[in-house]
Amino acid sequence: MYAWAGFVSFVFLLLAVDLGLVHRRAHTVETREALISTGMWVGVAGAVGRFRYLRPGLAILLAFVGTKMLLSSVVQVPIGISLAAIVAVLGGAVLASWLRRGEPRQAPV
Repeated sequence: MYAWAGFVSFVFLLLAVDLGLVHRRAHTVETREALISTGMWVGVAGAVGRFRYLRPGLAILLAFVGTKMLLSSVVQVPIGISLAAIVAVLGGAVLASWLRRGEPRQAPV
């Protein structure tokens, strides 16, 4: 269940980046752009199962966000540091999964 929650969160993050940064202004979507966007989302859905360290990475991010929320009245963490932490943890999880891709998986406990 946590894997699905992490996956849904990751998809929402990508959607927010797509809508908030890439497509900020309204425009008519052409067929080519729709196919590229669809291919990207299908690729994300297919690739997420290959990242064996995504679940620990998402657990670390959840702990970071929870700690940040609990301490928000005491410490203000700048947005840049939060984004850097997200990119570093997710990038590290993906990189670690890629580097250890040839090793056999153990059954979950």
